[in-house]
Amino acid sequence: MEDEVRFAHASQHAQPALEDTHDIVLTARQQEEAIGELCRMKVADLAQLGYGTIDEHTLWTFISKDYAHLPPLHQWVSDIMSVQPPQLMHWMMMRAWKTPTNVLSLEQLLHDGLMNKEAR
Repeated sequence: MEDEVRFAHASQHAQPALEDTHDIVLTARQQEEAIGELCRMKVADLAQLGYGTIDEHTLWTFISKDYAHLPPLHQWVSDIMSVQPPQLMHWMMMRAWKTPTNVLSLEQLLHDGLMNKEAR
């Protein structure tokens, strides 16, 4: 049986009362799909701002780095949609510096950067 998470959801009637509140049950697969869709939306936003090298996996890794368990629905939606490019870029730079397999020489980085600009 898939893991299920329950989220409180207020009815969209004029004045929600306790009796108007019901639980939304998301399976692990539904959570994964929702997270993937939100990450794709945020990646598209970041690409429009000029941060086109960020992918959904990198974004989710950044957001979920401090999660011991998946927080409530509203929290991870907020976390995804409120990511600021400078925070993400700083984290990516620190991760690159700490990961020995990602270390490239300055000459290689400059060469690749110049080659990518010429290809455009």
